[in-house]
Amino acid sequence: MIEASRRHGTLHRYVWLLTGGGLAVLGWHGPWHVAVAAWLFPVLLMRFARQSRVLPGFATLWLVQAVGGLAWLYQTDLLARLPAAVSVLVVTAIAALLALPFLLDRLLAPRLKVVGSLVFPLGWVSVEFLLAQITPFGAFVVLGTTQYDNLPLIQIASVAGAYGVSFLVTWCAPIVNQVRERTPGWPRQVLTYAAVLVTVLAAGGARLTFFPSSAPLVRVAAISPSRAAAEKRAAATAGLRARYGSFQQVLTRAPQAERQAIAGVTDELLARSEQEAAAGAKIIAWSETGAWTMQRDLDALLARVRALTAKHHVYLVAGLSVYADQAPYLRNKTIMVTPGGRVAWDYDKTHPTPMEALTPGSGRVPVIATTYGDLAGAICYDADFPALMRQAAGRAGLMIVPSRDWQGMGEAHAQRAVFRAVENGYTLLRPADEGLSEAVDPHGRVLATADSFATDQVSMVAYLRAQAVRTVYGTVGDLFSWLCLTGLAVVIVVSAIRPARRWTAVVDENDPARRPKGRRGIRVG
Repeated sequence: MIEASRRHGTLHRYVWLLTGGGLAVLGWHGPWHVAVAAWLFPVLLMRFARQSRVLPGFATLWLVQAVGGLAWLYQTDLLARLPAAVSVLVVTAIAALLALPFLLDRLLAPRLKVVGSLVFPLGWVSVEFLLAQITPFGAFVVLGTTQYDNLPLIQIASVAGAYGVSFLVTWCAPIVNQVRERTPGWPRQVLTYAAVLVTVLAAGGARLTFFPSSAPLVRVAAISPSRAAAEKRAAATAGLRARYGSFQQVLTRAPQAERQAIAGVTDELLARSEQEAAAGAKIIAWSETGAWTMQRDLDALLARVRALTAKHHVYLVAGLSVYADQAPYLRNKTIMVTPGGRVAWDYDKTHPTPMEALTPGSGRVPVIATTYGDLAGAICYDADFPALMRQAAGRAGLMIVPSRDWQGMGEAHAQRAVFRAVENGYTLLRPADEGLSEAVDPHGRVLATADSFATDQVSMVAYLRAQAVRTVYGTVGDLFSWLCLTGLAVVIVVSAIRPARRWTAVVDENDPARRPKGRRGIRVG
């Protein structure tokens, strides 16, 4: 009978594990993600961890997180873009860190009756935050971004950043498990969590309802190259690279052929910008690396842009790839030209992706005053680094982020950018090639969107307000995340110095051989 109960308990544990692991694949922010899965998978994996021995449970969850990470790389097409060894190494390391909060909950939560439910969310946010600080991936591993379309919930990002959403999502797991285990004091813990969640949702709803912007509307246009022109340019430049060996050799031996290969897209972008300006657009932005030019031809290109901005009295942000004869040979930049023909900013991408062989820019986000409000600029992957994007908080009313993605990443990457608008209180304009162009207001509402994979060319038009909204996050930055790190350190120390006789641990109540005498679900050592 006891042996049968043991088998039954083991079966239950692995049901939690397999179900939680499956939901984890859907819980991470990618093409397959389902928002509710982000709430559910930590509940089930925690159930498994609490019913398992410490080290085997941790090793198993490490493996589950690694499988989930590889599934995420597959669905985002990164698995095909990165070397296999690099993929496995990175996923293994991150998976170990993501399994760590479950280990901390397993070891520490039973010792901390009053704040035991906080161990897991503190650990989870600490891991997310540390990954953003010490890796080149920025805030890419943030569970809270899966909730991008839950507008009342994500308003907490204006105070605590996207990590605040992660905290609320992951706090749910220990609360549900406490109810299941009938942990002493669980009703108080449930009521506390419910009160916090309801307060956040109510305050978020109030922010959406009662704090509208009063700034005037301005017509903006986001433009990316047409598919036909981009494909023609890619084929022509690939042919030149194949013939001469590298683009440096092309620049030296066949510069005129290179000019002809890239001219079509540049001419098209200028012509379409002229059309949008004539139709009433006052701010025009091209996608990341929309036009390609050699350094020696940059002044000639800017002269054409100046003529356009002066003729129509518009501001134009040109997304450019600039090829030079000497190192650094390639620069990924945006240049803002004013109606008076002045270059208001010349900005190089601060955070190239790990797949880009680029020299990073200065790390200073440009902000300029215009007739329509203060404008700022960054480029694509820069938006995954909250500290960089916070430079314009309280200053810029409109943040322009030219981007370039790919089909497996485009939609999810655009959805992550929503959080930078909420955190910093500015409207975000994101013209994207091979991805999702969007315009987002300071409350996270998507005002306009256009998918470059659903049309032959994107010219997204929107009426936006370029008015800066002050936010707590814009003032204090990642204070909440630092408090989570500090809180985690405190609970680890407190747990370590508590007398051994007060140690408690959750056990498998379905296993009669391990069921303690006395209080249900608790074993006192």
